Amino acid sequence: MAVIRGSKADLASTAVTTASVVAVVAFDKGKLDRQATFGALVKARVLSAAIAAKAAGSGLTFQHLATAYRRDPSHGIQRLFTEKTTTGRRVTATKRIIAAVNGHLGE
Repeated sequence: MAVIRGSKADLASTAVTTASVVAVVAFDKGKLDRQATFGALVKARVLSAAIAAKAAGSGLTFQHLATAYRRDPSHGIQRLFTEKTTTGRRVTATKRIIAAVNGHLGE
């Protein structure tokens, strides 16, 4: 067993609470559920599994994509995928991926 040395303040700032673990597990389950909604796009090779995971991790589902496309077929997906976040783009700015999703939803 490893012994961790440090002050109580250091320990308190890095302590993991039960509530934080529950929140992470709930988010991960939600992410998996959201990612499953992109199954048809992944199967049709419109999106890679990694891009579907990134979209799901940002809180998106297939229904969000369909709604964005329905509201603005020309720019809805692009605006949704390229929305700026603190860590960069929400999903991707790759025009090929955005065009593929638009093409699939336009069928």
